This record gives sequence, structure tokens and C-alpha cells, in this order.
Amino acid sequence: MNVILRLIKVSFCVFLFFINTSSLYAQPFAWTQLSASGATPSPLDFRVGQYGDIQIWRDGNADGQLYDPTGDANGVTGWSMYNGPFMTIGNQTVVSWNWGISGYNDYWIGGVSAVSGTGTVIDPWVIEADYQNSGLNGYGFNMRYKYVNGTEYIDVEMTPFAPNGNTNEIKVYHLMDTYLGSSDFGPAYTLGAAPYDLMGVAAADGSLFEAFVVTSDPWDRYASEDYYDLLNSPWDNGELSNNLDIDPLTDNAIGVQWTLGVVTGVQPTISYRIGFTNDISTIISCGKSYINRHIARKIKVSN
Repeated sequence: MNVILRLIKVSFCVFLFFINTSSLYAQPFAWTQLSASGATPSPLDFRVGQYGDIQIWRDGNADGQLYDPTGDANGVTGWSMYNGPFMTIGNQTVVSWNWGISGYNDYWIGGVSAVSGTGTVIDPWVIEADYQNSGLNGYGFNMRYKYVNGTEYIDVEMTPFAPNGNTNEIKVYHLMDTYLGSSDFGPAYTLGAAPYDLMGVAAADGSLFEAFVVTSDPWDRYASEDYYDLLNSPWDNGELSNNLDIDPLTDNAIGVQWTLGVVTGVQPTISYRIGFTNDISTIISCGKSYINRHIARKIKVSN
């Protein structure tokens, strides 16, 4: 994008951050962090921002487990949280905007709820966010992040919506630039058969894992690869690559995709899980613990 146009768009986003979001969106806050509400979560803590991004901390580590490890919610002091829900609408791409994005047509803006619940199995802590594309023409998500104290995963409920007049194929994604155990680097790993029941990244020394986990709604495409390639796949290619890069020096990001087709209105909720653990048996429902390690290295084409 032209530098001047990008500066205008960023300035507009910063302006929106300072207005009262409750006048435009269903949820009132620019960001909400679980521990800042008075809750005492362990081993995970997390924050949700109004531009689609999240941050997750594990076992009291001051570094977040998503890049940027020291970043605030996007739009507060910068745009350094490289994660969030994306959507392609025909050949248009709507993103959770950040400094790692090379191209896009629109970005999310919304509001975040206060924390509800008590952190138990029957009443988990919940942070909810509502996002619309900044053009306000009827595309967006409701996102619910649920956490039961003592677990090493966050359950996610993504509810996409589209205007009644939509005639384009819609694909939705959740993408995350990882910073696992205070490291940018690690190889891909999976569990099950493609497109996999669990898909993520391992720490280079195998001591820690970060993954998307199927709970009820399998994704149809995926990738665990270089962060820049992954964040820009929806814009560059219109879908994720299905690439798994096993090089332990990969500056890794992970992502999953659901192809919805030509749809209108509020769509069925997509449920899945994000896990951060040193034992993947603690984040999957079947109780099995094994890793599919892939032997094909990524070949990057330069032009």
C-alpha cells in the first residue's frame, strides 16, 4: 500500500481508539485482560483487544506467548500484535491489522466485554468481542474466549456474519505469530491425519507446544510456517498454504481456515481450542499424546 495512504489509515485507527466504542459496537471496552479484572488465572492469562488481537501469558512469564511479547493491545502504542481473525470475501481481504501485513482491503474495529464467569468448568471466565470491518458494511465476527482455571488451553467460539446481500465466497481464518517460551523460532508439528486434529509449533528443544486443536468444527486448510508468509497468505493467495515447515529456525506463525461458501446472515458458531503446554495430552480431548513430525522442508521461491 502507498505509504501516505497507510499513514492515513493508521491515523484513522488511532483516532477510533480514543472514541467511545460503545456508541458503535455492542461491547464497551478497547481491551480486557483476565487478571486485570480481579481474577487470578493460572497457568494462563490472556488479553483481548478491539482490533482483533489477543495476547496470552503462561506460568507467570513476563513475555507473552504471541508476538510481540511486550506489545500492548493493537492501537494503544502500536500495531505489534501479529494475530487475529481474518476473512476473505471473494477477492477482498479483511484483517486484524498489524505491521506484518503487506496488503489488505479492510480491517476490523470493535469492542470488548468485561470478564464474566468464575473460572470453573460449569462457569468459565469469558471475554467476548464484537468486530466489524471498518467500512461498516456488515461483515464481521463475534469472538468468545473461555478459560477454566488450571487448564493449559483457551476455548474459542468464532461466529462469523455477512450481510444479507452477500454474493461472494467467504473464508474465515485465525492466525497467530508465535513467541513460544520466549522464542520466535520452532518447527511445525501435527496430530492425526491432514487437515489434522491438532496443528501448531513446538519449541526448538521440544519442551513446549502451541497449537490450534479441533474440538467440534474441523478446519479445511492450515499452515505452520514463516510468520510473514502466513500472515499474508489470505491476501496473496486467497487461502492458507497447507505448508508445514519443520526447520527449528523457522520464525513461526500458525493458522487455520474454514471455507464457508457463499453465505449470508449470522453463521453457525465455529468452536476450537488454543493450547499452550509442555504436554499435549493436556490440551486434547482424546487423551492421546503423539506428534506427527514432517520431513519435507519448505522451499521458498524468490522473485
